[in-house]
Amino acid sequence: RGGRGGGGRGEFRSDADVAGGRVIEDAAAACGADVVPLVVLKRGKARLFREGNPLVFGGAVDCVIGSPPPRSGDRVVVTDGARNPVAWGVFNSDSMYRVRVLQSAADAAAEPELALDVSRLLRARVAEAARLRELMGVTPTPAQASAGEPTSAFRLLNAEGDGLSGLVVDVFAHAAVVQSNAQWTENNRAHIEEALLKELPYVRRIVWRRNEAMLKLEGGEDALEDAHEGTLGGEGEGEGDSGGEGDTVEVCEGGLSFGVDLAKGQKTGFYCDQRDSRAWLRSLAGVRGASVLDLCCYTGGFALSAAAGGAGRVLGVDSSERAVTMAQSNAQRNEALVGETQLSFRAGDAIDVARELAASGERFDIVVLDPPKLAPSAKAVRKAERKYAAFNAAALECLRPGGILVTHSCSGAVARSGQLREIVEGVALRAGRRAQLVRRAGAAPDHPVSASYPESQYLDSLAFVVK
Repeated sequence: RGGRGGGGRGEFRSDADVAGGRVIEDAAAACGADVVPLVVLKRGKARLFREGNPLVFGGAVDCVIGSPPPRSGDRVVVTDGARNPVAWGVFNSDSMYRVRVLQSAADAAAEPELALDVSRLLRARVAEAARLRELMGVTPTPAQASAGEPTSAFRLLNAEGDGLSGLVVDVFAHAAVVQSNAQWTENNRAHIEEALLKELPYVRRIVWRRNEAMLKLEGGEDALEDAHEGTLGGEGEGEGDSGGEGDTVEVCEGGLSFGVDLAKGQKTGFYCDQRDSRAWLRSLAGVRGASVLDLCCYTGGFALSAAAGGAGRVLGVDSSERAVTMAQSNAQRNEALVGETQLSFRAGDAIDVARELAASGERFDIVVLDPPKLAPSAKAVRKAERKYAAFNAAALECLRPGGILVTHSCSGAVARSGQLREIVEGVALRAGRRAQLVRRAGAAPDHPVSASYPESQYLDSLAFVVK
């Protein structure tokens, strides 16, 4: 990878780092010397960002050089102690993430035309992400797009996984729903909308959803896991909106139709990350006409997949009346595929309902548990462990011996540590039962994770046979 290239303090620089550093310097010079400030890293910190880490924490910064000082959302050049460019990105003086890196020096060597040009970089990253989703087989075909047919739901931009920290975009039919998690995305809303509309022929409108909690707490430690897990129009072209009451579109997944509430649905309105796990459950549920309990069912994704697979009976439970109403509407949309399955939904606390069913003697062949994020930060993990244990204990109470528990955690700190497996095994042992892990999965492949930033992995999906 080349040799030491004048890193000053003995820090390794590859040939690409050196060449890309010159590209960034030239781009900064073209902007004017006082336009692009420098964020100088402390000794020994540059390597992490040369290797692709997208988040520069405040503790890694030695000093900021610029007159006037950069404002939140401004472009900055990140350098090592010898002032050699390492990357460029967007600044936030109020955030624990002082810089969200948009392009490393090595990447600038390969794509010099994108250096310090946010608008052009956004279009390139959107186009690149679309090509990846096409490779994954989740985007509409050109024929579908030109015919104006409804398309499957999929994640187009997965924040750090697609090189755009703080920006999440899901596509539902002809709408792109943007989840804005950072100040720089707010500042560059027009550029983001333009990139989506120009690069994606199947997108006709954009719905802009601000993650108010993340934007408010971006400078606090409790925002860390939120950032890891998603870092986080009007009808006319180039316009954006926040959706409206009853703003629902219909999407397709595996032959099933789902209504997606663009304005009021959780996150962006539909959990695309569970696509593969829903398909797996569908293939499993038809064995001997299984009975299935779907706890925390939201709008019925797992429940309807099980019914379409040939399950004999499916019951979905969610604490949200609104979600249950949408699940019932989705059941009506798919009456032909549901067939003879006895399918029903009810509102209620998942733990209470599971215990109630167990007390009445009901047992299910398969229990699916997909609770909301219980550990919003690393500090909350201990408390979350108790909640996960309570959820899974209740699920096991109504699972027949030899049945299958399909359980999940979308809390990054829990998923990456493998704690969910330990929790389930512990709960099973305390109940005098034995659990065998038969499947482990994560998010669907349209949720890529950067090899340089594995911290963005957040979903753990486990299936156990419990005797």
